Amino acid sequence: MSRKVSVVGATGFIGSYLVRHLTNQHDFEIEEFNSFRPVLENGQLNLGINHANSVIWAASQTSPSECTEQLAEQELMHWIDFLDSFQESQDLNHAYIIFLSSGGCIYTDDKSHFDESDASNGVNLYGQLKSKMERALVRSNINHCILRLANVYGSNPNLGLGNGVISSWYKNIREKRRIEVYGSLEHARDYVHIEDVLSAIELCILREPTGIFNIGSGVTTTLRELIEMFQHNVSEQLEYDLVAARTTDRLTYGLNCEKSLNHFSWQSSKVLNQSITELLNFRF
Repeated sequence: MSRKVSVVGATGFIGSYLVRHLTNQHDFEIEEFNSFRPVLENGQLNLGINHANSVIWAASQTSPSECTEQLAEQELMHWIDFLDSFQESQDLNHAYIIFLSSGGCIYTDDKSHFDESDASNGVNLYGQLKSKMERALVRSNINHCILRLANVYGSNPNLGLGNGVISSWYKNIREKRRIEVYGSLEHARDYVHIEDVLSAIELCILREPTGIFNIGSGVTTTLRELIEMFQHNVSEQLEYDLVAARTTDRLTYGLNCEKSLNHFSWQSSKVLNQSITELLNFRF
């Protein structure tokens, strides 16, 4: 029997990859929701979500660099309205929510490598929003898990590369333009490939673990190292401009993902430098 899965944010970066991935598995019936087909309209759940076994919330109305107090408040209220309607639906009593959160923006301890027990009140407005959304879900009686994602990137330009530094640098290199380095070459991030994220979500759909889980590579890569990975795959010398660090950015972070391995046997498999090579050698 196929599982009925509703994807909220189905036309976004992660959502569009996820719909394609699950459709190709042949074991899932997919319902897609986006701004043109909202999951919640006039305070009522879209009938298409009824009888869903799993709901993946991959939607976001803002981003770390664009988040404002007004946008954050609107998104939080929309989320709470959805949770309230979800709990009231007799068709969704046994449904399971997978909420995609932010591993890069949510942790607030003064350290560079985080596990799920670290303080998580948000390092910027976007992180504070995700923290509030997490807490609202935890307070509900809905069966759920929360996946705190590292910087997600892709290596297929036809399907999307995400919105981070890898996507930005790739576009600049293709257009023969200088790349921008925010802050310092020694600032580091945890980068996780979209295919690893998809495998984590699929495992959660099938096994329904409960709790909060980091989803990342477990490895930090500096911007200097990232430039070297790009440089290895292009013939021309890469030129870059150092730009003042954005106040919304965390300088360095990595995610400890042992809990995900222990609870539902997930760990990342894609290697960053190989994925950069795959991206820069992509044939359209």
